[in-house]
Amino acid sequence: MDSRSTSDLSDVERIKEINGRVGEITALYLKWAKSAKFRYRSLSLATIGFSTAVPVVVLVAPLAHSNAQAPWVASVAGILGACATLAKSVDLVFKNHETWLRNNDSYGKLRSEQFLFEERAGTYKTAEFEERISMYADRIEAVIGGSTTSWSGAENARQGVVS
Repeated sequence: MDSRSTSDLSDVERIKEINGRVGEITALYLKWAKSAKFRYRSLSLATIGFSTAVPVVVLVAPLAHSNAQAPWVASVAGILGACATLAKSVDLVFKNHETWLRNNDSYGKLRSEQFLFEERAGTYKTAEFEERISMYADRIEAVIGGSTTSWSGAENARQGVVS
């Protein structure tokens, strides 16, 4: 955007400006959601793998070695159990699942709002053109602001901060 304020823009330019913001933000939300989804699934699979390996080591050790009570069996099982706990703990600290869902939800809301505006559907159906543009901008910003508020509220709750 150039140095003019949005009020100096024509209606078509204002719509382009709003859609540009929607495009940028939805791309970010989608990127963040995909990244959090990958981390969540990776850490979940690691947790499952390590957790499953503990009883396998304990059960298979007597079959593989005559001295099944050797200290290495307990050590390996303990290390695998610790790795499972660590993987799950890292996932809980970074809240990958919640981040994935929150960003995916914000992405969906923005795309839905854009669709409703462009198709003149929902509350946009009866509004005058100028009112539609303002309503569209307000709703887009509400979704973005709501996502930020949701994230900061979750972070404050995680850290025990009372607002």
